[in-house]
Amino acid sequence: MEEKTLLRKEGRHVVRRPFFPNYIFVEHAKTPHSLRPIRSTLGVRKVIGTGDTPSILPRAFIEG
Repeated sequence: MEEKTLLRKEGRHVVRRPFFPNYIFVEHAKTPHSLRPIRSTLGVRKVIGTGDTPSILPRAFIEG
């Protein structure tokens, strides 16, 4: 999460915003068919990765 200061009529407000809005991070079994339910979920446009291999991020990066 990042903190951003907004200036409004009422004064300054600090808000927390995610680094990756509209993204979800999933943990899945590494089998050829494990991404099928994720890709077919309503609203999912794309799985980030190379070809059929999704990108892997370290848990510490996601948990911040």
